Amino acid sequence: MPASKTIQPFSHERPVLLDMVHHNPGETPFATQFADAGRLAAHGFTGQVAKSLNFALGFDEILPGAFPANATERAWLDDLAAAKDAEIAACVRSGIDVYYHTDFFVLPRRVLELMRNEICDEAGRIDVTRPATLELYRRVLAALFKRFPNVTGIMVRVGETYLFDAPYHAGNTAVPLHDPKVPRAAQIQRYITLINFLREEICVRHGRRFIHRTWDYFADRFHADPSFYLAVTEAIEPHPLLAFSIKHTGSDFFRNSHANRCLGIGRHPQMVEVQCQREYEGKGAIPCYIARGVIDSFPEHPQRVGLRDWRRDSRYAGIFTWTRGGGWFGPYLRDEFWPELNARVLSAWQAMPSASEEDVFAHVARDAYGLDAGSASALRELALTSEDVILHGRYCMAAAELEGFRYESTNLWMRDECMGGITQLADTFAALEKAGRLDEALAEKRRAAELAAKLPAIADRITFGDPGRTAFVRWSARYAEKLFAWVAEGWPLLVLRWRDGLAGRGDTQPDLSRYEAARAAALAMSTTPSSWATGFYGHYWNWPGQPPTPGMDDSVRNPWAPPRGPVQREDWQPQTETTE
Repeated sequence: MPASKTIQPFSHERPVLLDMVHHNPGETPFATQFADAGRLAAHGFTGQVAKSLNFALGFDEILPGAFPANATERAWLDDLAAAKDAEIAACVRSGIDVYYHTDFFVLPRRVLELMRNEICDEAGRIDVTRPATLELYRRVLAALFKRFPNVTGIMVRVGETYLFDAPYHAGNTAVPLHDPKVPRAAQIQRYITLINFLREEICVRHGRRFIHRTWDYFADRFHADPSFYLAVTEAIEPHPLLAFSIKHTGSDFFRNSHANRCLGIGRHPQMVEVQCQREYEGKGAIPCYIARGVIDSFPEHPQRVGLRDWRRDSRYAGIFTWTRGGGWFGPYLRDEFWPELNARVLSAWQAMPSASEEDVFAHVARDAYGLDAGSASALRELALTSEDVILHGRYCMAAAELEGFRYESTNLWMRDECMGGITQLADTFAALEKAGRLDEALAEKRRAAELAAKLPAIADRITFGDPGRTAFVRWSARYAEKLFAWVAEGWPLLVLRWRDGLAGRGDTQPDLSRYEAARAAALAMSTTPSSWATGFYGHYWNWPGQPPTPGMDDSVRNPWAPPRGPVQREDWQPQTETTE
């Protein structure tokens, strides 16, 4: 796209299909076809969303000598800027748009040192309410578009600030969502200030697209609360180049989360955000098909709302997928078939939205994968069976149906490559016990294991033209069988240890032989040179650089005693680095 080309408005008639690969922060980037602009174009995507263009900006024209300040910083900046030039050039050659996703606010550390008194509050945070902050960012955006003129637009996120790949930068969220001293009304006003500023600078002054991601971790804030969303967006004058990106789920990308009530309201174009490599559902190491549920709603949702419904709304501006990434760590894949299948079906449906999801799936199986009728039918059966396996093996619907219980905490017992234990599930067990539904939760895990045991026979009926892909899909089905057999053996022991702990019994010696055998079988599937992906482990999740947190293995093998005071769950928290 030449710099002089007029960028088109967001349009219901010409919806975008954007994709982002969310490489694990601080790790080696994924080897993936979806980082290739040419492959994205071939898959039907209209644009690529890359990461952190702002890291590659030098400050010679803004604050001379601030960054880079030495030869080491100069070499790092030059290498990163060259990589961004190559990303942009690849999109131009492929005929797709290029956007850059950035956390607000992030600046070079030296810039912060020099301007701290002008742009930071008393807590040392970059402050959107200070005129000097907006004036600095006015110059930053101008310099960014001058240095990288072929960028179509900027996508901004507030609420998290990841700096694992930025050794010379620091920053903080533009809206202090976690500070009890900043009330809801003040948070709303800060969003309004920020978005109005970015609308003026990105859309009006520079003629680029501005996409604001509403994700902020809270069910009662911008992302999922209609009253909060409207309080912010109604104060923003619509602009043809401004849109909001909203996850299709009302919380994080959880199967049992209700449809996001902020979609289909307000005055602005909206795009629906979808994760294809589900971080809470195996990350593609096991069969995981979510495209049907995204398009037509998942069967467990009482109100069936999905892409098909939002697509009819005049505000609909398209889909924003994450084909790879989300979460942290593994499992790591040698074949990305399952996220690829989700992306292919969503792309094909975007091109023919009046078709049924089943017909779109058949089209993809035939035209994209070259499957004959028998293999296509088996792939369909495998995909739909995996929906039930994941719902009952990975989640806990008995807890999700409890009135007044914050079941999202239950969803986090298993994330990325990690499985939690009693620390993560004690509140869930207590709520289920009180409601008389704990046995029902254990039955869910047995049901999931029984369904997963059927997956290998289904997968054995699928043959791709590529023998490696055939081998991977069959391996993934067998790994799911082993994984959910392990889970089904673990949950009854977790409940036993939990009950013993509450009763003050610390000397019970349960039979762990079935658990250890199931665990060993699952680990053997994912830890050999012939494994197609890394797998799950019996410890719980930890931030990068921290030691693993005890999880299911520790809880099953050792007595448990209730903590003094409320159970402290390993709950989600945004990783933010504040200015120092």
